[in-house]
Amino acid sequence: MNGKDLNNEFSGKYNVEIVDIKGGNGEISGNSTLGAKTETLNIKNDSKGISDGKVTIQDDHTTNSVTINNYAQDGAKAAGEIVQGGKEGLTLTINNGTSEALGKWNGKVTGNTANNAKLVINNKHADSEWIGEIAGGKAATEVNNYGTMKTGKIGGGDGGLTINNKENAKIESAVESSGALNIVNNGTMSGEIKGTGRGATSIINNASGTISGKITMTGFASTLTNSGKITSADGVLLSGGKDTANASTLVNNHGGEITKITFSDDHGVIENQGIIGDKNTATNVAIGQTAGKAGHTIRNLTGGQIVSKIEMTKAAADGKINKIENEGLISGAIEFGGGHDQDAKGGGITNSGTISGTTLLQGKNINLTNSGSITGEITLKGGTANANEHLTITNSGSIDKITLNQANSVAHISNSGSIDKITLNQANSVAHISNSGSIGSLNFAAAGTAVLGKNFAVTLEDKASYDTNGAIKIEGTNTNSTIKLEGVSNARAAGDKAFIVNIGQGFQVGEAYDLKNFIKANAIQNAQGTSIKDTLAQSLEGRIDTTQNIYDINFSGGAMTISVEANKSIGALGAIQSIANMNSQMTRAQSIIDGVFDAVATGEIGNLPYPREGAISTQYTGASKKSKLEELAEAVESEKDPKAKEEKLALLLAEKERANKSWIGFATPYFSTSSIAATGFAATNGSAMGFVGGAAKALDNGVLFGAHIGVESQNAGKVGAEMQSLGSSFMAGVHTKMPLGQVNKASLSLVPFVKLQANAMLAANSYRLTPLMDTTREATGLVSGFSASALFGLDMPTNFGYITPEIGLMQQAVIMPELTFNSFNTAANNQTIKGTTATPMYLLAQIRYTKAIKLEKMSLFPTIKAGIRYAMAGNSFVSSINVQNGLFYATNNIDSFVGVLEAGLGAKLGQNASINLSYGGEFGAQVKTHNINVRVGWQF
Repeated sequence: MNGKDLNNEFSGKYNVEIVDIKGGNGEISGNSTLGAKTETLNIKNDSKGISDGKVTIQDDHTTNSVTINNYAQDGAKAAGEIVQGGKEGLTLTINNGTSEALGKWNGKVTGNTANNAKLVINNKHADSEWIGEIAGGKAATEVNNYGTMKTGKIGGGDGGLTINNKENAKIESAVESSGALNIVNNGTMSGEIKGTGRGATSIINNASGTISGKITMTGFASTLTNSGKITSADGVLLSGGKDTANASTLVNNHGGEITKITFSDDHGVIENQGIIGDKNTATNVAIGQTAGKAGHTIRNLTGGQIVSKIEMTKAAADGKINKIENEGLISGAIEFGGGHDQDAKGGGITNSGTISGTTLLQGKNINLTNSGSITGEITLKGGTANANEHLTITNSGSIDKITLNQANSVAHISNSGSIDKITLNQANSVAHISNSGSIGSLNFAAAGTAVLGKNFAVTLEDKASYDTNGAIKIEGTNTNSTIKLEGVSNARAAGDKAFIVNIGQGFQVGEAYDLKNFIKANAIQNAQGTSIKDTLAQSLEGRIDTTQNIYDINFSGGAMTISVEANKSIGALGAIQSIANMNSQMTRAQSIIDGVFDAVATGEIGNLPYPREGAISTQYTGASKKSKLEELAEAVESEKDPKAKEEKLALLLAEKERANKSWIGFATPYFSTSSIAATGFAATNGSAMGFVGGAAKALDNGVLFGAHIGVESQNAGKVGAEMQSLGSSFMAGVHTKMPLGQVNKASLSLVPFVKLQANAMLAANSYRLTPLMDTTREATGLVSGFSASALFGLDMPTNFGYITPEIGLMQQAVIMPELTFNSFNTAANNQTIKGTTATPMYLLAQIRYTKAIKLEKMSLFPTIKAGIRYAMAGNSFVSSINVQNGLFYATNNIDSFVGVLEAGLGAKLGQNASINLSYGGEFGAQVKTHNINVRVGWQF
């Protein structure tokens, strides 16, 4: 039937839900309208189909959905135009072929002219072909392609365009949309892709996808995510945003390749983990900018490569700063900045990866920050002395070469890494350089000035090289060179130096280096610009320091001599700190256990038999043929005085209780601080917290025997920024107190005793070393030690208090491990500190006084103790350090005489428990320690 016939029948026979065009005479030709009720139109392969003309869906169509299924395999049978019409909310779906059979479509499809409509094109089979044009209009247009689409343009109108190009599918057509444009590509797209309005663009090109046509993105906050290949020489025109927060973004993932990208509007961001650029021609632009556009950021992430040229040469503006952030590899050249007199507004390059291509920075207020590797030459054009107009390089990585290549340029270079060469290549250029790393040479190819900042790091090699080249290698034409020293000033701040010296390979320790040879330049000035060339030696005296405490520098007669002081190493300090810590631990443990012994003797803990203050009699007799209970029972039985009988009865009852509870337990948490001012080191502070606990058994003959353990966490201190140690330790030991008898003299009772104690300690310590202008390195090791002490003393209970003098010996040993510090930024700082052992023997003497104060419900026991610890032998140890210049030895001394002071207050709670708060201090010439502990004791 022809179009006319069909049109005439729509209101009758063919105004039905489903219409089939089939059979040899089945055909629509000419201009027709679809029946108002028709929902499905099927074009059968055996019909003539829609051969020409136009089929329009009327505005009064009664359904909201129309589907056209094309089963024809000859494009001539689907050559007429389909017009969606103007019905609001209508969805038109055209299926070209099926998932099982191909279809071919040659005709044009025009989308709806009304709002809220949708046009869906499904090119459904891998062999389906679509040649006709698609014009979306106001309809939201969706294209799903499994086959091939070519010749005709795929156009989206105000309703936007969405394309899903499936794997192995091909779109050779141009794609264009004035509204939003959304593309997901898994196949091949070779036509131009273009946004023409302000609708946002979203393109996802997956790993199997290839786009070879030019891409023009539009709209704010647009996105392109690529994991496949985008190969057009015209590349991608990346749109922008109204501000940084709404910038358009291009993400090139691992495996993705894009030949060229151009920022076409303000505020765009590129994030790359794949490859951007022309792999065959490195001089071709990989990333560029459209004139007058700025506010662009390039982030080349880890794994990303930019293999050809980057041009970010358009002028920045307020709020529109250009930046390059590199973590990967940039092998193409970089041009950054709009010209030597243009303000980059603080933009620049941040590199933590590798830049192997050349870099041109031209303008004012540009910053390059490098913590990676830059092997291509960096050329600087621009910068002035005015604030916010500097051209600044901050380097903590490695840079091969920096060249100032613009007359009157001013550059500020801050280096804590390595720079092989800095060249002043144009007249009157000025380089302000601060250096805590390594700079190979300063090259004066033209007359210029290098202003060296305070504490400028240099490396000294062998003396012959120093005498010839100085401490700073200067190349080029010497008459061009002017060196200005900010560290030689008439108003130098305390601690500021002109130079910090690294000790290099071949440096001759102990040799006198003539200071007049330190700089070999045509002109040398101080910070005020006054010439000091003829007085350089005098100007530098006292203004040079070394990177580490182990190096001692001496100035005399215009020369400097540097020696290695092994006794100033972190290992030596660590040994002093460890000995001090162990002494504190041993003294603390001894004091705590003494406190337990004395608390037993004074009755502060429990009711064990022992002479008491104000009750001097036969309370303690030592070993006897009879048991205590028997002796006390006989004494009660024979006593005639009622008052004395009552007292002895109380002792008998207490002895019965003691016989059932002969163990004493104790637990003592503590906190201590220390100050260490060891010879050769700046003063440092430390702190520790820990716990000592244990138990002792009371025997019938008065002997106490027990064991104890202790744990401690310590921060032994930090010397400036250079040295720090910290760690944790474990201690275990045994102790005993053995009374030898009792002598009663009127109001005084004397009980001589011997105390023995042995302790072993193991500490896991960490030592951190940070040479000046270098990084921090850490070494760990186990510190071991032991101590054994024997003291003789007298317990002297009186009617006015309890007095205990003691004297004895303590042998101690502390074994330090070998410590190795390697991989510093400056190899000269690498070192090995050999292990060492200290074995001091101490004379101990102390006296303790306790007063018992009985209250209604408890008893208080204030206590004070004073003593000394004197090193009779072994108060020194040998330190040795291996640095690149050899192995060096020295001797360190520890405190020979230490005063000990303690004060505390104990309280007896009931018959079997007590608590005690006490302070303990140790006062030596090098080490002072303050300790607070709380001891809880109980009888069980």
